[in-house]
Amino acid sequence: MKYVKKTIVEAVQYRGDNFQELFDFTNGQIAKQGVYSSLILNNQQVNVGDYVIKQDLGFMVQKPNIFEANHEKFQHKSNLF
Repeated sequence: MKYVKKTIVEAVQYRGDNFQELFDFTNGQIAKQGVYSSLILNNQQVNVGDYVIKQDLGFMVQKPNIFEANHEKFQHKSNLF
């Protein structure tokens, strides 16, 4: 059988120039490392292009190829909610 993920997740992609956005998104749980080409979140390295995903018990890092294969951008339609 095949299954489709139907959950909506909150995520931010690290672009290399959006540290403050990630800092705010993770409630200050992310830290700069080196010259900011990578960041640290809960002992996980966050590289440019990676996604930071909010979960029930914290945050996780996911490589773009995996994230983009499993998620598509949410298009809000006023009649859904």
